[in-house]
Amino acid sequence: MAKDFHIMIVEDSPEDYEVLSRAIKKAEMPAQMTHCFTGEEAIQLLTHLSSSSDSYDLHDTTLPDIILLDLNLPGTDGYGVLEFVKARNDIAYIPVIVFSTSTNPTDIKKSYKMGANSYIPKPQDLKSYKEMALHFKGYWMDCVSLYK
Repeated sequence: MAKDFHIMIVEDSPEDYEVLSRAIKKAEMPAQMTHCFTGEEAIQLLTHLSSSSDSYDLHDTTLPDIILLDLNLPGTDGYGVLEFVKARNDIAYIPVIVFSTSTNPTDIKKSYKMGANSYIPKPQDLKSYKEMALHFKGYWMDCVSLYK
C-alpha cells in the first residue's frame, strides 16, 4: 500500500509525538505524518492547504485524511482547532480524533458535542500505544471509507 494516507498530528509534547509516531510506524501504517506543535500552526496549515491546490512547500503535503488532536495545547487549544475545522465547510469532512491525557467525562462530552469523530485517551505505556495504533489502523485505514 502506498503512503497516500495522511495523518495530521497536533501535539505540543515532543515526547508524546515521538512515542505516537513510533507506534504508528510499528503498526506498519503506510501513512505520511505532519506534525503541528500548536493549535495556531495547525489552523494556519489547514487554512493554506484548503485554499491551495498545490502542496504546501514547507510540509510538502496535502490536506490530511485524519487529524489526531491533543486538547491541552498552548495558545489555541484543541477545542479551538476542533471548532475551526468543523466550522469550515471545505474541511469539516476531515475526521478529528481527540487524543488526550484527559479522561474527564466533561472533556469527552464537550469534544463529541463540538464534532469530534472519536476520543482516544493517551495510553500510559509503549505496549498500549502499539495496541492503540493497531486498532487505529484497523478501523481508520482498513474498515472505513474516507473522503479524498
